[in-house]
Amino acid sequence: MNFKKILSVTALAVAGLWGSQASAAEICTFCSYNGNTYLGTHNPVVNDFSTFRNIAPAAANSSFSDTWVFRLNPAGQSTLNANFNPTQNIAGFNVSLYNVTATCTASGTSCTGVTLGSLISNGVTVGAASDINWLSLDAGMYAFVVTGRVSSTPVQYTGQLNTRVPEPGTLALLGLGLVGLGAARRRKA
Repeated sequence: MNFKKILSVTALAVAGLWGSQASAAEICTFCSYNGNTYLGTHNPVVNDFSTFRNIAPAAANSSFSDTWVFRLNPAGQSTLNANFNPTQNIAGFNVSLYNVTATCTASGTSCTGVTLGSLISNGVTVGAASDINWLSLDAGMYAFVVTGRVSSTPVQYTGQLNTRVPEPGTLALLGLGLVGLGAARRRKA
C-alpha cells in the first residue's frame, strides 16, 4: 500500500471519528423520578446524554435520597451535571457517584435489586448546581445518589448526564497510529 493510500485511509478514519460525534442521542428525556430510575445505556463515542428531574423529592421538612442508575458502554469519559431549583428550599443538596449492581430494563423505568458499591466521587455543590466530573470509567453499571432536605415547597431539581469520548486520548491514539504508519513506511523504503 503506498503512502497516498495510507493517508487516504487515515483521513477517512478521522472523518469517521468526527462524524460519529454528530449522532448523539438523548437516551432518557426529562425522566421523572420513580424510585431507582434507569437512565439507559450511554455510549460516550456518540456523546449520548439524558435529562432528568424530580418535581417533588420530599414533603416540607423531610429528607430525600434519590438513586438514578445508568449503564456506560463502552468505557469512556463522562460528565454529570445536576442542577436544582429553587435553591432556598433544599438544604444540604449533594450528588454522589457509585458503582452499582441492578436489574434494569427500559429507560425511564425503575430498576430492581439495586445495590450500591464503592463510592467513586462526591459532587461539588456551588450555588444552585452540583457537579461531578469523572474520567476513564470502565464499561458497567453506575448510579448517582441525589440527597438533600426540603425546607419548604414547592421544590424541584433537574439535571443532565453527559457522556463523551476523551478528546486528548483520542488524539493521542490517532498520533500513535500515524507514527506507526510512518515507521512501517520507513521500514519498507
